[in-house]
Amino acid sequence: GKIIMIIGKRIKLLRIQKRLSQEELGNYLGVTKVSICGYEKGKRVPNADNLEKLANFFGVSIDYLYGRDNYVVCESDNSILFFSDEDIKIIETIKQFPEIYNLASLNPLRLCNFIDRKIK
Repeated sequence: GKIIMIIGKRIKLLRIQKRLSQEELGNYLGVTKVSICGYEKGKRVPNADNLEKLANFFGVSIDYLYGRDNYVVCESDNSILFFSDEDIKIIETIKQFPEIYNLASLNPLRLCNFIDRKIK
């Protein structure tokens, strides 16, 4: 399902960032290149030991591998919003300007329209 795809995408992203081949990562985990390819395509899931090894090797949490990071549950409808690290940096920057942050919180569409007019 969706979680398996998230795990695969995260493993691939981390592997590429470290400039490793699928074979090199497989050698570290003691699995074949085919297994790594399967993880990355969401066809296979690493076992618990390998998930822990991957998290330690890449310096991330198992929650990150599962895609459980950077999310907020909306109070109004219990929907879940995911934020990239870049989104969080933008929000933290905006928080330094209380009047803009309050406008963003109360009426995000109005703020976006305001910014759009200023940029053009």
